[in-house]
Amino acid sequence: MTPPTPTQTRRGVLPHTLPSPLHAVLLATLRDLGRSLPPGVTLTGTLRPHDPHDPHPPVWNSVGTRLPPLPHPPRHPVPAHAPPRRHAEYRAGRTCAAQALRLAGHTGPASLLPGPHRAPVWPAGFTGSVTHAAGLVLAVAGPARYQLGIDTEVLTPDLHASGLDDHALLTHVLRECAFKATFPARGQPYHPPDFQPAPDPRPGQPAHVHLRGSAPLPVHWTCHGAHVSALICQPLRSACPSDLPAPFSRPGGPMTTLTAPPTPVHTPRTRPFEWHAPTGSFTARPLPHTPPGLDSADLPALGRTLLRHAGQAGAARPGVVGAVPFRSGAAPHLRPVDLAAPVTARPVPTLSSPALPLPTLRRAVSVPDAQTFEALVADAVQALRAGRLDKVVLGRLLDLHLHAAPDPDAVLARLRAAHPAAYAFSLPLPDDTTLIGASPELLLRRAGRDVSLRPMAGTRTRPADPAAAPAEDAARAHALLHSAKDRHEHALMVQAIADRLAPLCRSLSVPRTPELVSTATLWHLATPIHAQLRDDSSGALDLVPLIHPTPAVCGVPTGAAQAHLEAAEPFDRGWFGGAVGWADEHGNGEWAVTIRCAELRGTHARLFAGAGVVADSDPAGERQETAAKFGTVLAALGFTPADLPAALLEAL
Repeated sequence: MTPPTPTQTRRGVLPHTLPSPLHAVLLATLRDLGRSLPPGVTLTGTLRPHDPHDPHPPVWNSVGTRLPPLPHPPRHPVPAHAPPRRHAEYRAGRTCAAQALRLAGHTGPASLLPGPHRAPVWPAGFTGSVTHAAGLVLAVAGPARYQLGIDTEVLTPDLHASGLDDHALLTHVLRECAFKATFPARGQPYHPPDFQPAPDPRPGQPAHVHLRGSAPLPVHWTCHGAHVSALICQPLRSACPSDLPAPFSRPGGPMTTLTAPPTPVHTPRTRPFEWHAPTGSFTARPLPHTPPGLDSADLPALGRTLLRHAGQAGAARPGVVGAVPFRSGAAPHLRPVDLAAPVTARPVPTLSSPALPLPTLRRAVSVPDAQTFEALVADAVQALRAGRLDKVVLGRLLDLHLHAAPDPDAVLARLRAAHPAAYAFSLPLPDDTTLIGASPELLLRRAGRDVSLRPMAGTRTRPADPAAAPAEDAARAHALLHSAKDRHEHALMVQAIADRLAPLCRSLSVPRTPELVSTATLWHLATPIHAQLRDDSSGALDLVPLIHPTPAVCGVPTGAAQAHLEAAEPFDRGWFGGAVGWADEHGNGEWAVTIRCAELRGTHARLFAGAGVVADSDPAGERQETAAKFGTVLAALGFTPADLPAALLEAL
C-alpha cells in the first residue's frame, strides 16, 4: 500500500525518510550555494526531523558529507512567536547552525538563543543565518567580518493558483536574504531594504540588492523543483561585488537582476518613555541622533557610552532609560535622555478616565496551554524533590489578537488608576512595540550610597470585590502570611539577594519576617531591604546585573534554574521578567522588575505571568496563580473578570 502524500503548504512539513526527493533537493542546494563560500564560511543543511525533540538530526555540509553528531547538543529554546507546528524546524535550524559554527572554528557548546527582537544571538566573533521552509533547513556561519544571509522558500500549487509566480517568489527570497544579511547583531532596530524588480531583467547576470545608498550586495541563488534558495556572503569592509566568487547559474533557467535606487533612512515615530513610581513621575523622549549599532550586552559599559553621548548632545542632566531582558548575556534596550525636568508626583487617573471601548477578541492563545503548563510544573516539582533545584519560576505567555488596536496611553492610565502604588511604565521598543505595565516589585533604587529593594515572592488572589468581602480578604492575607510553602519560597529569594549585595555594602538591613503587600487583585509577601554602599563605585547600572535575575523571576540556584527554564519553557521571555527603569550620570536610578506587563503592537497584545514552584507546589494552583496575574493587564485592556470571553477563559 502506497503511503499517502502529505499536503504541502508554504510552511508545510515534509516527511524525513532518506533517501527521498527532498533529500536530493537538499544536497543539490547545498552543492550550488556552497560554490560561493569564501574560506572560513561554512554551510550546512538538514530536513525537518520526524521527532521534534531528536538531539542528533542528520546534518550535511556543502559537499554532501554527513557530519558526525555534536559532542554537546545545543539547547533549543524556541522563539515565542513560533507556532507549535514549526518548533521542530527551529530546533533543527539551531542544530545546523551549531554544526556550521563548529566547522567555522567555534569551539565548545554552541546554543543559539533567540534575541529579544527575534534574530538569533550568535557567539562572539561569529555571525550567520538560518532558514527553514517546507521541510528544508539550511544554516550558514562564519567570522563576524562577513555579512551572511540565507533564505529558502517553496512555490506550492496552492500559492501558484493564488497568483504567485516564480519571479515574485524569487523577489521575496532575495528580500528576506538581504534582511538577514544586514540585520544588526543582537537584534538592534532595523530598517528593511526597499527594492523592486528592474523593469528589464537581464538573463545570465547575478542578482543584486541595493541597501540605502551602499554598493549592491550580490545574491547567489538556486532553484530545484519548487524550492528557491538564496545566499549572501559579503565582506563587511568591502562594497565591491567582485570580492566574492563568480555567481553560478540557475539550474534550468537564467539568473535575474533586481535593483532599485537608494532609499533614505526611515525614522519611525517614537513614543516617550513614561515612569510613574511612588517617589515621582516623569516623561522623557530619547535624544536625537542616538549613536547607531550599540549592541553591547554589558549594561554598565553601554550606559556610560549613552550618558557620555547625552552630555555631548547638551543634556542638562544626562540620563538613560530602558529595559534589560530576562536572559543573561542578551543586549539591553537603553536610550539617552535629558532628566533635567523635575521628577514630580502626578495625579493618578480615575478608573473611569480615560474610558475604554469594550474590546472585541479575535483569538486568544496561551503558550504553553493550561494543560501543558501544569505538566511543566509537575516536572519541575520532580526536579525539586530530587534535589536538583530549590525553586524555579515557570512563565506563560498570553497572546491576544484584537479587532482594534488598544491605545497605550489609555492602558497606562488604567494601570495607574487601579495600581497607584505600583511602578507603572511605558517604554517604546523597536518595531512600533510598546512595553507597558504596572510592576509591584522594586528591583532597586539608588540615591547616593543608599540602596533600597523590595523583592516579592508568595501570592494569593483577593476576592473580586475586596471591599464587599473584607473578612474573606483578610483570611486570604492571613493564610499567605502563615503559609509554610510561601514563606520558604520567599526566604530563598531574600537570602540569595542579600548574599549578592553584601560584599558591596557597609551596612545591610534585612527584616527577619516578610510583610504583606496588596494590589487591586493580589496579596504578596515582600521584604524591604535597605543597604549603604561602601563607596560610590557601584552605580545603579552596576547593581542591576548583579541582582538580576532575582529568584522571584528565575529560581534558586540561579544557574540551575536558568538551565531548567531554557529547556522547559517553549518560548523566549525577551523583556518579560527583566528590569525596566532609569539611571543618571551620578549612578542614581530606579528599576522595577518587568512583571504585570504586556507588549502592545497594533492589534496584538502579549502578556506574561510567572509562578514560583517549590517542592510542594500544586500544578493547578500555580496555573491559577498565573491566570490571576494576567488579570492586571487584562483589566487595563478593558476585560472585566466577570465578563471574560469564552476563548479567553479557555486560554487561561
